[in-house]
This record gives sequence, C-alpha cells and structure tokens, in this order.
Amino acid sequence: MSDETTPTLTPAAPAIAAPTQQPQTNGSIPRARLNEEISKRQEAFSTRDSALTRVADLEAQLHQAQSSLSQTQTTNSQEMHLMGLGFKAESVRRFFRREYQAAAQESGDSAPAFNDWLESSKADPLYSVHFDRMAPPTQQAPLAGTIAPASPATYVGNPDAGTSQPVVHQSREWTVEDIRRERAKSSGKLGAHRDIMIAQLKAQGIIS
Repeated sequence: MSDETTPTLTPAAPAIAAPTQQPQTNGSIPRARLNEEISKRQEAFSTRDSALTRVADLEAQLHQAQSSLSQTQTTNSQEMHLMGLGFKAESVRRFFRREYQAAAQESGDSAPAFNDWLESSKADPLYSVHFDRMAPPTQQAPLAGTIAPASPATYVGNPDAGTSQPVVHQSREWTVEDIRRERAKSSGKLGAHRDIMIAQLKAQGIIS
C-alpha cells in the first residue's frame, strides 16, 4: 500500500460575464432630434404669424376700398341732384356738399338725408342767394294804360305756291328790260309777278 495520497481537486469558480450596454428606455429624446423639432415648431409659428398679418392687411385694404366706393357713390348722387336743380357751377355744388357734411356731423344719427337738408335750407340766408339765382326770371306786368308788345308774327307758307311760274325770291330787282322780256313771254302780260314789278317801278319813280 502506497503512502502517496491523491490530491483533491477543487472546482474552479465560474467566470462572470461583463455587463453589456443596454439601450436607454427612460423615454428621453436625442438632442439632435429635439433641436430639429423645436426648429420646425418655430418655423410653423412664423409662417402662421406671417399669414395672419397678410390677412389683416387684406382686410384693411378691403375696408378702405369699400369706404372709398361708398363715398364716391354718395358724392355722385349729391352731384346729380344738384345738377338736376340747375347748379352748374362746380364750386357751388362743392359748397353745398361740404356744408351738408358739416351739418351731418353735428346732427349725428339724426342727420337728415341730403335732399331733405337741401330743401329745408332754401330759406337760410347763407344758401338762399344760390337758390335765387336758379329761379326763373319773372316778367313785369304792363303798366295800366299801356299795350303789351305783340309777339312777332311768324310767316308760314310759300307766297308763290300754286303759281305756274317758277319760284323767284321776292328780293329780285326787276329792271325795265326784265319786264319787257317777261311781257314777251306772257303774251304782253306781266305774269305772276305783276304786283311786285309795279311796286318796284313805283318805288323807282318810273311810273306813278
């Protein structure tokens, strides 16, 4: 029997694996992605603000255009009414429109329409002078014992109508030679112009 003893083998301790890097699972966003989202949000807000500003400018322009159109229509209506009353001078029409505008501002909501205000202003000393110029001139009645001048008579018709001779203007001067030729054509008679010929010969003293 041998004195040698078999050594006892002790098991080696198991190797411990190195911990591996685990992905972040706490809900955080990478900084680059966060900066990108912030930039997009700011750009969207800037676009929205620019659009709102543009809309506000367009609304202001529309309001101004509507106000200008309304003023133009009002002015044209007043101008047509004044011209219909006979006010041909532009300065007079402008005077009435400005006076009405001032009166309307003083009266506020109770201001009358332009036509009504104009009618009620005829007796006002400031405006009556303009209305008096538009009134037709009055004819003075003839004084007692006088005769009103007769209107000039209007000559109607052709004094030579119905005659067989051609129409000759009555201002023609008939000479003795003309009368002789006329008598030769009319078998010794003076023809249709007999009275005119005789009147001219008497006026010349040729016959009495």
